[in-house]
Amino acid sequence: MTVEKNGKEIPQSLDYFRPTGEYAPHFFELYGGQPRCLEIVFPSDDAKECCFERYELRQGSKLYADGDGRTFRVWDEKAKKYSEMTADGKPDFGKQLAASCGGKWSTILTLRFMLLKMRGVYGVWSLSTRGDASSIPQIVQTFDEVKENAGRIHGIPFDLTVEKVTSQKPGSQSSFPVLKLIPNLSLDRQVMLKNLIDSGRDFKGLIDVERIEKEVKALPA
Repeated sequence: MTVEKNGKEIPQSLDYFRPTGEYAPHFFELYGGQPRCLEIVFPSDDAKECCFERYELRQGSKLYADGDGRTFRVWDEKAKKYSEMTADGKPDFGKQLAASCGGKWSTILTLRFMLLKMRGVYGVWSLSTRGDASSIPQIVQTFDEVKENAGRIHGIPFDLTVEKVTSQKPGSQSSFPVLKLIPNLSLDRQVMLKNLIDSGRDFKGLIDVERIEKEVKALPA
């Protein structure tokens, strides 16, 4: 959503969301050409379904191995196919694979979400980022903290934003886009929601501040 090719066919990062695919026209009609903030909701509480990290190792331009940190697919040159391997009990598994192909591991985070403002088209959108030193840590930390504080993720509105920042390294003038995930429920409202869930309240659909406060007022004195 945030990378396209310039006139020289070189990938170029963007500081706005730009979708591709069959339903991109619906997105542009709703958000215009260069939106930098999307109000989203995750369709599940399962991180594997909506906030999933995976690791990728390439030998030049070819995929040598990928996996979730525990189970991996690794290219078998003799068999000419990928074989499944596990890192369990092998503390140097990743380093050995990287050394064997002369490559470097990269982290990829994929988000799957619904756009709250989208009407008439019901579906899940997907976005992937390789910002392992910027976007990924913040998104994963926010996702995990909200799930712990609120007792769930599904139904809670978030803002997904993108902005271009300049590197803080001395002498560097490079800039790059950074994604951020911002919950639209404050910490105290998240805790209220968890207490309501623990008391047996069943929440379906969108969960906003007004709904939480209404449920709190309805609790027996």
